Amino acid sequence: MGGVYTSNYVEIEATLLLGSRLGPSAARAVPSFLSKSGFKELLVDEPTHAKAVDLFSRDERLSLTDASSVLLMGVVGAKSILGFDARSFAGRDVEVVGGGCWERLSDSEKRSVGAFEGGSGKAP
Repeated sequence: MGGVYTSNYVEIEATLLLGSRLGPSAARAVPSFLSKSGFKELLVDEPTHAKAVDLFSRDERLSLTDASSVLLMGVVGAKSILGFDARSFAGRDVEVVGGGCWERLSDSEKRSVGAFEGGSGKAP
């Protein structure tokens, strides 16, 4: 199964993150973007959720959303994932695209992100 995928859990996590950092209008842009993006949205059903909770409880590096993404990757045969923290997927047969983003930012970009977070611009 080819293509670019996301899941309802990723959509929820993105709306929460953008809403808390940039406000409600940014959060509301996520569903609109996804509907126009051509991404195929996979739904985390009850059996997948139960497996994700089990995986989440056994691997402290994974968030519940990451755990569900790992499981869904297996369903569609994906080998790459867009993520910002490659440590979450260490030891798995997964190529993390976008990992190490923080390290590639300039000092001024890090300060800008730090301002959004109410912090000093140090790694989140």
